[in-house]
Amino acid sequence: MKSRYGVVAAAALLVTYLGYFFWFHIIHDNQLSQSTSDWALFGDFFGGVLGPIFAFISVVLLIESLLLQNEANRSLKNQLKNSELTEKSRAFEALFFGMINAQRDLFNEFDIHMDVKGSSIHRSRGEAVIMIEETIKILLENGQSKREITEFIKSIDSVDKIYGLLRSFYVISQLISDELSDSKGFAEDDRSARRKALINFTDFAQLRLILICIEYYDSTYARKLSSDAEVQSSFERVGLMLPSALTPSDI
Repeated sequence: MKSRYGVVAAAALLVTYLGYFFWFHIIHDNQLSQSTSDWALFGDFFGGVLGPIFAFISVVLLIESLLLQNEANRSLKNQLKNSELTEKSRAFEALFFGMINAQRDLFNEFDIHMDVKGSSIHRSRGEAVIMIEETIKILLENGQSKREITEFIKSIDSVDKIYGLLRSFYVISQLISDELSDSKGFAEDDRSARRKALINFTDFAQLRLILICIEYYDSTYARKLSSDAEVQSSFERVGLMLPSALTPSDI
């Protein structure tokens, strides 16, 4: 870019000199003057003609330098922003997967005790979820109301283990919403990817239990998960649906 303006400046200098030479030496047949005052006038002529041209070129070069500097500053700001987002993402990932591991440990300790025909039955982890599903299915087939099913779930959750699993899932989901929000420079795609990871790294039996809780567990966490459009979309992407009313075929 600068070399181009250098050529323009050299061309202006050459045209001015040739024009002067042609006019005074060829047209008017003037000879080289021996007077210093004439040479001073010659210098004034060149300065008067070329000065504005060179000044204009200098201004243009200055403007282009400022534009290049602004572009470099924007590029640097973008790099700093990307670096900041990368660091935030790394910090989030460490916390995110740590909480998923904690949730997995919580589910591994999950168990329930139910009285069936006078006998106490103990089930843990996936088997406990299956027993809950089968019992709810029987209750639905017997015409039990949603309120009665809610009371049944509360009766087998005297030490809040079901509540703890629901709360754990909600806290991780809320962490995604808070730490990967638009205001912090992230987008919905970032949150969607982490929610998909949350669902994929959560035991399938626990996911089924979460869906049951959303439908039947009387809890603020269940209501918030049910009303969160991004959570609902994440479940749908992996083939699960937040229930509006579970039926026997659903479970």
